[in-house]
Amino acid sequence: MVAFASRKYAARSVPAFVANSTYIVTSFTLKGRLQNLYWKRDGCASCSGNSSFVCLNNQDSAIKMSHCKNRGGSVDCSLGIQLAFSGTDKHDSVF
Repeated sequence: MVAFASRKYAARSVPAFVANSTYIVTSFTLKGRLQNLYWKRDGCASCSGNSSFVCLNNQDSAIKMSHCKNRGGSVDCSLGIQLAFSGTDKHDSVF
């Protein structure tokens, strides 16, 4: 997955499961430095107690494609990616 790309630079992560013909992961949280990006795994905390979701590999909450609105279901399966930065800029101002 490419998290940032420009003419000269690109930041890529190791492969992350997004979807197959049965399941789709609808939320990712990106964490780390621009040089080293990591996909934060929540251990399926976000799908706990929701019968529409399943936990894949004890690390990703996913929903069956048949539950998505574009497949006749009632859930909006739009992909959401959360991005957070921490640190300071060149003037030592906090992000």
